[in-house]
Amino acid sequence: WHRRPGLLRRLHRGARAALRHYERSIAGLEEADFREKIRETHRRVRRGEISRKLTTESLACVARAARDVLGLTPYPEQFMGVLAIGEGLFVEMATGEGKTLTIGMAGVLAGWRGQPCHIITSNDYLAKRDAETLGDFYRYCGLDAGYVVGEMKQEERPAQYQKPVVYSTSQELLADFLRDRLKLGADQSPQRRLIRYLSPTGGSNRGRLV
Repeated sequence: WHRRPGLLRRLHRGARAALRHYERSIAGLEEADFREKIRETHRRVRRGEISRKLTTESLACVARAARDVLGLTPYPEQFMGVLAIGEGLFVEMATGEGKTLTIGMAGVLAGWRGQPCHIITSNDYLAKRDAETLGDFYRYCGLDAGYVVGEMKQEERPAQYQKPVVYSTSQELLADFLRDRLKLGADQSPQRRLIRYLSPTGGSNRGRLV
């Protein structure tokens, strides 16, 4: 609570910087130039480059992609939300402030970094809806989004979990996690699984886990 005012000021500054960069340098680019720009930004993030300037450029590029694909231009509050999520902070947004797009933009940045990104929704309908609604947006940004819902068969799930961004519910994630633990049996220790994986004769559980 005591840190909150300072955090908000920093998030405001970051959001204003991203919005200025979007308006001055990104919004007016020709489509071909922008596509090259977003690919270049994706490569820089994936290589592990870290700087405030790159974060600003990344946010501006993702905002332009949202405008081009979804017809939505993010508000400053949505920029702030993406920045906060990227720092591992809890974010609460009021109804109408644009949670779906905020989370989608944060998902793109996480996917660019190569981090497995699981977006948890309250029910199967929302998980499928959001993955499909934002599917073209993710693909425009060089990523693919999947979803895991209750009606999905077990053999269909591994391919969805391999995608950079996966929408699901806490119930489905927990059920798949517990089923995998049962399959692992005595190999539930990560160290033990690594030894078995590296062993020439030990084999691996990877192929049978969801």
